Amino acid sequence: MLVSVYIPSRNRFNLLRRAITSVLNQSVESLEVIVVDDCSTDPEYETLLSCFNDQRLKVIRNSTALGACTSRNIAIKIANGDFVTGLDDDDFFLPHRIEAFMKKHKEIASDKNTDSPILFSSALLLGTDSNKIVNTSKTVAANQIRMQNFIGNQIFCRTQQLREVGLFNEALPAWQDWELWIRLVRRFGSAINCNTPTYIIDETHGLARISSRPSNIIRMAYEMVSANIPNISPIERSALLLSLRSYPQVSLTATEKIQLLYLITQPSFVLKKIALKLHNKFSLSL
Repeated sequence: MLVSVYIPSRNRFNLLRRAITSVLNQSVESLEVIVVDDCSTDPEYETLLSCFNDQRLKVIRNSTALGACTSRNIAIKIANGDFVTGLDDDDFFLPHRIEAFMKKHKEIASDKNTDSPILFSSALLLGTDSNKIVNTSKTVAANQIRMQNFIGNQIFCRTQQLREVGLFNEALPAWQDWELWIRLVRRFGSAINCNTPTYIIDETHGLARISSRPSNIIRMAYEMVSANIPNISPIERSALLLSLRSYPQVSLTATEKIQLLYLITQPSFVLKKIALKLHNKFSLSL
């Protein structure tokens, strides 16, 4: 079975080279790597193809800057793989990531008589102070993903599944992965963790990530995702505020702080735990 890996990139040649290498060095051979260069101005991008003598690598260059999500969608639309997953250009895979996904898919398909489970994995976060494991939920159901992105920034599924639910929402300024996972899990059922951290999130390189975007962009994403969740409940809206408040550049209104404090009184252990953590970290009290 062929697996397609999409990597959007712009002006980060050295990081991109590491990302591509981590995919081409996977323990399985049946891979297709689709890099979409979003109109880079770095002249080193012209040497990209010559750096890799590997027919599994495809490079597409946008003539104008279209953004990461449009670039992801371009790759998914032309992907030849039965399965698809993504990689950010400043992150990288451990060598057994794709193999772990394929084994887990086969195991679930056999046990549950389904050929279309949605998979994800824990990730190792490389920080400036310490390293930690993130996205550790064993399964993420439709009602859970509506409240918080317990999956993370990448999934593994059949390519046709992403196409069927409509790919990434290019109008969103942030949280595009989360919004797509909401639609994907709602359509195909709970996402399942492979229970091993095979994705490395690198926050040590000093270049921009979504966490450094302006507060108005993050707040706009919050508003749009909230509006796109069908029949959103007050608790779900408050839970989304937890994710909004996790960005230190975002300030909450007094009303929003009250909504978050309300979550502490709810019976959901997960929500209560997250709300209390934010309460202690950011002083949510009025």
